[in-house]
Amino acid sequence: MLIQHLSWLTTLIRDAEQINNDHTLLVTRINQLNNVLLKCKYHINELQSSVSETNQHLNGIHLNHLRLQEELTNVKNSIPPPAGHDGSLTWKITDVQNKIDIARSDPQSYLNSPPFFSSSTGYKMKVILYLNGDGEAHCKHISLYFMIMQGEFDSILHWPFNFEITFSLIDQSNQQRHITETFHPDSKSVVCHRPLSDTNEATGIQKFCSLDSLGHYIQDDVMFIKINIDFVAIPACPTISLPVSSPTCTQLSVVATDERRQSMPDDNNEFRLCIAGQPNAPLYSVHPSP
Repeated sequence: MLIQHLSWLTTLIRDAEQINNDHTLLVTRINQLNNVLLKCKYHINELQSSVSETNQHLNGIHLNHLRLQEELTNVKNSIPPPAGHDGSLTWKITDVQNKIDIARSDPQSYLNSPPFFSSSTGYKMKVILYLNGDGEAHCKHISLYFMIMQGEFDSILHWPFNFEITFSLIDQSNQQRHITETFHPDSKSVVCHRPLSDTNEATGIQKFCSLDSLGHYIQDDVMFIKINIDFVAIPACPTISLPVSSPTCTQLSVVATDERRQSMPDDNNEFRLCIAGQPNAPLYSVHPSP
């Protein structure tokens, strides 16, 4: 019986030693896993820090992108549209209310339109706008004026400037009730002479549209003004009579646009000298003397 108990005790001791060994192995393995877990936590913290830095960097890039987009939009808005070369201009005026407020605080302030031209080699012109009126129109009407600017082809154009000018304030609603005024500047005035400086003096319509009516022509803080110069009408030209046999007459050369590079005799043996840059606008009519 004792031997049997000793055998059981030996087995229990062996099992206990095995359990103890297994426990030791488990503790070692747990310690190893804890070390791995600590390393994982360290790497996770590093990744979280890296993600945070990356997010900050991306936010900075996004803010820079938005700022660049805004600057690009401002640059695009600051670039005037291409100048017209047909004697007409449709002038888009934005941020109108702010510009009206500026005009109210400064009676001398006005807006300049982009320059426009009668042709690629023609007159250079612009329009100025007083949004709170000029002179007698102050605080009552908007004032709109036309100005001739100094251009690189002035020496070959017809002077004085003698063409009809039409201003139109565009009604953007379906009613299409545009305000249109036409005037013919005094060709004897200096405003129509060849410019000796950057611009001539202005001429136009002081009381163009009442301020009470102006709001009808503004939509989304934008208004449009159309300017058209009638270059079809031919201004009067002086007539010079020369003998047919005169060497001066036979040596006359015709200066014309690309479209009219030829002399034009009529049934009365009349020759017309035309101006470069102004189709159908003669400078002189030359008649041979009888």
